[in-house]
Amino acid sequence: MRTTLRIGTAAARRSLRLRSPALIVLAALAAVPFGSLGALESRIVTGSIVDRVSQGRFLCGHRDDTGYVSYRVAALRSHAPTGPMVYLVGGSAVRECTVSPSGLGRAIEKRCGVRARVLVLASSEQRLSASLAVVDNLPAAAGGIVVIGLHHSAFASGVGNATEQLHGQQLMIRSPLLRDFLERRTGTDQSAGIIPGIKLHLARYERKRGVPAFRAPWLPYVLHRYTQSDYWTDAFKRTRAPLWLIGRGRPGGPFFTNFGLNAALLEETVKAARAKGFEVLLMEDSQNASMIGDAFDPYKKMYREVCLRLVAEQGAHYTNINSSAGLVNRDFYDLIHLLPSGRAKWQPRLANSLAQILTDHPPIAPSPSPSGSSATAAVTNGALAAVITYLDRRAGL
Repeated sequence: MRTTLRIGTAAARRSLRLRSPALIVLAALAAVPFGSLGALESRIVTGSIVDRVSQGRFLCGHRDDTGYVSYRVAALRSHAPTGPMVYLVGGSAVRECTVSPSGLGRAIEKRCGVRARVLVLASSEQRLSASLAVVDNLPAAAGGIVVIGLHHSAFASGVGNATEQLHGQQLMIRSPLLRDFLERRTGTDQSAGIIPGIKLHLARYERKRGVPAFRAPWLPYVLHRYTQSDYWTDAFKRTRAPLWLIGRGRPGGPFFTNFGLNAALLEETVKAARAKGFEVLLMEDSQNASMIGDAFDPYKKMYREVCLRLVAEQGAHYTNINSSAGLVNRDFYDLIHLLPSGRAKWQPRLANSLAQILTDHPPIAPSPSPSGSSATAAVTNGALAAVITYLDRRAGL
């Protein structure tokens, strides 16, 4: 039986390069790690996956930001940090807005004396439903900040996108809060299982790395996608805003149809973060004003009113760094993604906002660990990752 399975899997892998993409799924599922999809789901949901598989083997590629966020959230569930944290959630504009997470952490400490670890949990096309799922899984904290990046497109996603996230098809994260939200919104029972998303990840892994999960060599995660010499032409940039306006932004289009849904998702996310002990910073994403002009102003006005209400009612904070960063066209890859020169302008101003919040709302120092407690509790996430990688390589996984 075992020999037959191996031969069948290899044959499927050879065939998938030439024939139907469905064979990718069959080949991937024939070699499901830990014996079954249910067992793998349990390991991801509980976070125990990080004790068996290193991050570098879990990813489908060095720019697999959805796999990275899923893994980091699992790691947080398994090994909660002990010091103050700053989490950044949102889409790819948030992913591209810092020079580096560690650099942002140092800049915060220099300004206010609080040594906070920064973790970027932003990913390509991360909807507000996915951001809610991330926050739902963060360990409770005695202080710290959740930064939520926002721009007009974040309010155009519909119930279908939220349902995809509920099933793990954007991020492999189970979220009871999102399930409850959708049940209230739709009036129907919802399943929160993430096996559909796990299937997608296994198939993507097989296709991109050429071997079953999680048997490819370790590789590093690369946060940024764009270099200073990599950007759209000005002529192409100018075509983007009009296309959005006649598509998602048209009267009766996705933005207006789904605005109420996404405003409610944002409010649910802020409430969840506040309930866990975090301050919340609602951050306007970077936008290339020289190419956009005032085209999106009516849409911004709508969601900014929601932000100001959350500031007044939920104690959130709001910042728009665009107005003070001195960004120019050559700081942008397109209309929203910063290049290195733009990140260098954005990060210090973001650090200012975060340091001010931590000054006004200082984190509560953790209590000393009792003698004889597990040594694991004192190991930093970075050291833990190194140990996992070493054991992973020794085990030949």
